[in-house]
Order: sequence, then structure tokens, then C-alpha cells
Amino acid sequence: MYLVLYTDLNGDGKLDVVTANSNGNNLSLRIGMGNGTFGAATPLSAGSSPIFVTTADWNGDGKLDLGVVNNGITTGTYVASILLGDGAGSFGTATNIDIGNATVPRGAVVGDFNLDGKPDLAVAGYGNNTIPVLLGKGDGTFESVVSLNGPANPQSIDTADVNGDGWPDIVATTSLTTSQNVSVMLGSCK
Repeated sequence: MYLVLYTDLNGDGKLDVVTANSNGNNLSLRIGMGNGTFGAATPLSAGSSPIFVTTADWNGDGKLDLGVVNNGITTGTYVASILLGDGAGSFGTATNIDIGNATVPRGAVVGDFNLDGKPDLAVAGYGNNTIPVLLGKGDGTFESVVSLNGPANPQSIDTADVNGDGWPDIVATTSLTTSQNVSVMLGSCK
């Protein structure tokens, strides 16, 4: 298990939990009871060795969906998986999106990187010097992956408007044997 996500996935006002189970090749969803306990785990299939899970409304229906990055090769490449939610705690079959075979995913962040009002997903990919960005179309599908020049071997990633220009920027940390760095990739309209 590499990440635990707490959010209300069935709209009952109580926190639910999703865990990414890299060794089990699935996600586990547990519906919260609101008293500190959770229901039995419901397995959800994503790609191979899911390592990180986040949430957004990928298809614009007002219901939370899941975005997963996988640390295992699926059909010859690494993939991000999108699972569309029904708002009642159930999710459809994962749609896998190719993010390349040189990017070993470590984490991801949701942001609106092109300011079109639709959520996008940026992936921290150990193994090369790029940050794959999946630009959402707002209907549960994505444009072709855009690879941003990034730091060597990013381990974690986040987003904020660090220079105050109104565009979301990407902040990535690296953890190399020789150095540990924080890199900022400034967003722009170009």
C-alpha cells in the first residue's frame, strides 16, 4: 500500500478511504460509517501495481472519479488509470492512458494546467527528466500526453501559483543519491 486517500465518494457526508495496493494490483475502497469505522474493502481494478490515487470530477457530472498512477508495466508501457464514479461509491472499469515506458510513476497531482476549467493530471515520473501531463477534456477522456521538461527523477509533485501570475505551476522534489532538490516549472499561456 503506497497511498491512502480520504474523501466522501458516496455523498453521505462521511469520509471514505481508498488505498493503492501495489502488491495486490488493485485499489481498496472502504465506505466510512461516520463513527471512525469503515465497511468491508471493495477491490477496484486499475493498472499494474497502482502506487498513487487521487480524485477529481474527470467527466463533469458532479461526481468524484479516481485517477491512479501505476508503477507496473501494462501492455508495454506505464499507464495512468481513470475510474469514473457514480456518486454512490461505485466505479466503472478503469480506462488506461499511456504515459510512456521511460517514466516510472511515483505520484501525481490534479490541477487545471491550461485554465480551461477541466481537471488535468500531472505525473511525477522517476527515470527520466520529464513530467507527463494529461490534459482533461472534461468528458472523462484526455488529450495526448504533454511531456514537460522537468527535474531528474522526480519523486513527488504538487501544484500552486508560486509566482502569482494566475497560472498553476508545478513543484517537484527529487531525491537523488548525490542531491535533493526542489524544482519549479512555471505555467504559462504558451
